[in-house]
This record gives sequence, C-alpha cells and structure tokens, in this order.
Amino acid sequence: MPDGEIFNGQKNVLPDAYIKELNVGDLLENDEFNPLIYHKTKTAVSA
Repeated sequence: MPDGEIFNGQKNVLPDAYIKELNVGDLLENDEFNPLIYHKTKTAVSA
C-alpha cells in the first residue's frame, strides 16, 4: 500500500473486523492488512 492511502468506504479484500474499525477518510496504516510498499519521500522501503 502506498504511504498516505485512505479508506474510501469500499470493503474490497479487507476483513470484516478491520472494516468495522474504519470510517471513510481514515488512513490505512495497519501493517497487518496494508503493508507499506511505497513511500513518497523514502528511496527504499523494507517490508
């Protein structure tokens, strides 16, 4: 998941328990479900 992504209200592949915690506009920053694979200012991101 790129850095700074937000929840748009669509479930997609996210588990129900995680969806219940989210509101539209929340940052998707849970590494268990949304590992960081791209960062706008860092040249390397380790997974």
